Amino acid sequence: FISIGAVLSMIWYLHLNYKKISKLEVITWTLIIAGALGNILDRIFRGYVVDMIDFRGIWQFVFNFADICVVVGGILLIFLIIKDKEILEKI
Repeated sequence: FISIGAVLSMIWYLHLNYKKISKLEVITWTLIIAGALGNILDRIFRGYVVDMIDFRGIWQFVFNFADICVVVGGILLIFLIIKDKEILEKI
């Protein structure tokens, strides 16, 4: 339920601020929302998140495309916050 609430609040934020924010910020939030929704749908329909990419032979981690979206979106959000402190005031 926490993930669903977080996704709904991010969608609401985008809805309210779509015309006021940069395209990069829209892409950032969309990546985070898409990744979170992918993981939520896995949890709802499968009961667990399916990890599709396995690097245990090279590195010791396994992940899926939704995780990539959340991480890339998070990194972009950190970059945007450092670049533009006003983003924190809007959130």
